[in-house]
Amino acid sequence: MVDPAVPSEALLVGRLALAAVFAGAGAAKLADRTRAREALAEFGVPERLTAPAAVLLPLAELGVAGTLVLTSSARAGAAGALVLLTVFTAAIAANLAAGRTPECHCFGQLHSSPIGARSLVRNAVLGALSVLVVWRGPGTGLGGALARLGRLSPTEWAGLAAAAVLCLIVTIQGWFLLQLLRQQGRLLLRLEGLESSFGEEEGMARRSPAAGFTLRSVFGESVSLAELVAERRPALLVFTSSGCRPCTALFPEIGRWQRDYGEALTVVVLARGDSAVNQAKAARERVARVLIDVDGAVAKAYRALPTPSGVLVSPDGRLGSVVAAGADPIRGLVVRTLDGRHGVTGRSSQAPAHPNGVSAPSHGRL
Repeated sequence: MVDPAVPSEALLVGRLALAAVFAGAGAAKLADRTRAREALAEFGVPERLTAPAAVLLPLAELGVAGTLVLTSSARAGAAGALVLLTVFTAAIAANLAAGRTPECHCFGQLHSSPIGARSLVRNAVLGALSVLVVWRGPGTGLGGALARLGRLSPTEWAGLAAAAVLCLIVTIQGWFLLQLLRQQGRLLLRLEGLESSFGEEEGMARRSPAAGFTLRSVFGESVSLAELVAERRPALLVFTSSGCRPCTALFPEIGRWQRDYGEALTVVVLARGDSAVNQAKAARERVARVLIDVDGAVAKAYRALPTPSGVLVSPDGRLGSVVAAGADPIRGLVVRTLDGRHGVTGRSSQAPAHPNGVSAPSHGRL
C-alpha cells in the first residue's frame, strides 16, 4: 500500500504552526516565571526543581520553535516537540487520574485554564503534526514558498485573501461562541454553589463527622482539626491552591474575616502547591492560619477542589455545610454563620457585616 502524498506546502504550514505554538508558549512562560513555577509545583514537580525548570522548559520550547523554522533542522525540531508533548501529556494524564485539575499555564498570562480532556486532545493534534514532519520531512522551504507566492496572479491573490478573511471570521466567531459557552458554564457552577451553600440537603439533621487532619502551617506550627474546633466555635475550612488566581484574589478577604470575626468564626486556609508562594501570600495579606495540604489528601477527604472551596465544621466536629465551590458561595457561608451567632467582637449590638462590607440581612440570607 502506497502512503498518500502530503503536499510540501502543507508540511511547511504544519511545522510553522508548531513553531508558532512553541514560541508563544516559551516566550509567555519566560515573561511570567513566578506563575510558571507555581504551575510546575501544581503538576507535582519537586519544589527545589521548580525554579530551574521554570527557565529551562521555556528555553527548550523556544529551541524547538527555532529548529522547526529552519528547513535543515525541522525534523530534529519536530522530534523535540514530540518529546516535550509526550512529557506534557503524561503529566496531564497523571494529574487527571489522581483527580487533580491544576491550571495548565501553557501560554503564560495569554491563556491559562485548568487541565482536562481538551488539553489531551490539543496535545494529540500537535503530536500528530510533529509525527507528520518527522515522517514526511519539512516540506518546501520558506524561501521557496515566498517565491511561489510572488508568482501568483491578481485573481489568485484575491482568492487567497478571500479565503484568509473567511478563516479569520470563522475563527473569531468560534472564539466568541467558546467564550459564551464558558461563561454560561461558570454561571451554572456558581448557581449550583450558591444553592449548595444555602440549601440544607436531606440527611443533614444527622450530619456526618468531619474528616480529621493534622497539618503544618506555612510558618511551621502543627495544627489539627481537633484544636480548631476545641475553640467552641464553627471552623470554616477554605481550600486553595498556590496557582489559583481566584484563590489569590480571596486571600485579602480571608485575612479580614480572621481579624474581624475571630470570636465568632475560626477561618483556616488549607493550601496546596508551592509552600513559598503560599507563605508569601499569608504574610502579605496577614492571613494567620494557612496550612499546607501537601498532596491534597484533606481536600480529597472533603471532596473539595482548591478553586477555591469552603466547608463549615461545627464545634462538635461534624460537617456544618456542604462544600461551597467558588468565592461567592464561601462568602455566603460566612454571612450565614455570622447571622446565626451573636457576640462578634465589636459588633454585638448590630447586625454582622457582610464579608465584602455590606450589612448582612437579619434573616440569614444574602
